[in-house]
Amino acid sequence: MSDHDEATIIDNAFRSFTHEAAPSVHAPEVSIVYAAVAHQHKVRVAGLSVVSALAVVLPVSIYFGLANGSQSPPTDVLASASPSVGASPSPSESPGSRIDRQALTGQPIDLPGWGCGTKNLTLADTAGGEGSIWVDALVDVAGAGDTPPMTVALIHCQSVRGRLSQVVAFQQNAAGKITSLGQVIVTSANVPVIQEIRPSQAGDVSVIVTSNGQSQIRDFKWNGQRFSQISGPTDPATPPPSKPPQALADLEVKLSGLTFGPEADGVRTGSITVTVTNLSTTASAGFSVALDGDSVGACPGCPGGFSRLGSSAITIEPNQWANGAARGPLAGGGSTTITVSFTLTRAHAFYQDRNVISATLTPSGGKDPKGDNNYAESDFTVAG
Repeated sequence: MSDHDEATIIDNAFRSFTHEAAPSVHAPEVSIVYAAVAHQHKVRVAGLSVVSALAVVLPVSIYFGLANGSQSPPTDVLASASPSVGASPSPSESPGSRIDRQALTGQPIDLPGWGCGTKNLTLADTAGGEGSIWVDALVDVAGAGDTPPMTVALIHCQSVRGRLSQVVAFQQNAAGKITSLGQVIVTSANVPVIQEIRPSQAGDVSVIVTSNGQSQIRDFKWNGQRFSQISGPTDPATPPPSKPPQALADLEVKLSGLTFGPEADGVRTGSITVTVTNLSTTASAGFSVALDGDSVGACPGCPGGFSRLGSSAITIEPNQWANGAARGPLAGGGSTTITVSFTLTRAHAFYQDRNVISATLTPSGGKDPKGDNNYAESDFTVAG
């Protein structure tokens, strides 16, 4: 205790005794005053000791209480840490939040009418067999003004009539339930194929449809109640004008100039000329010419050790027109010529009465007014 505090206590004690004794009581002796001061000092020291003890004991008690499992905070702390019943849902569950492919295929969905199933459907993630309904593509619509945030999906169905498609807008409520806001477009006689969807610069979603072999881009926008088309064609594409049937040209193939060189080491080399002529005044379509070599007929009286000439023994080089190699077209009255070389090889001596190099012409489309002049052959003999 400081000297100032003791002086204050002594002054207060003198004033108290003076007030209580005046005017009939004489002032107390100094010893009595000092006794009163000592008593008040003891009381004050005792009070400070109790406060100090509490400051030490309370934290220790709390520590041992926690160690014994009583770790619950006060009731008012628990109440402030728990969210209220009316708390706002998390952003992922808020109405109109983005719907991804997993969410759309992960719960039963109802669809607008379209020629396939509509109620309590589980959509597949990829295409399947007949009866399957699957999600092709998704486009998110952010929403502005009267447009709610939504997700637009291109959905297909494989039916007995072929593939059917529709574009549908969906929205997700606070509980995560996905519901349809309506149909954007569906396949029909005027829209036989829905090919693709993508974000739109003009509206909310662009739909690419195909009709009569031509693609169209149609833009749709939410008008507060449904989607309506705001740009792009509304009618199916006009089919391209059909080409008039092409008049058939009469093509003829001929072989000429078959020659052989001498045999050397079992090999004979020869050549032949192939000519194709357009006998019509109309230009031809394309055509191809296949060349082949073969032997025809039996080999009566062949000397012993001689074998029949087979097609595998003939190699045509260069085989520019063989195996359907395309040529033409030819103008009316025009012609084209090629000279072909070939070799004959043998393991034994050759002997055959009649051997053939042949040419077969095939017009594009397989049609020719006559056809009997689309084949030609040239005979040769190989003696042992």
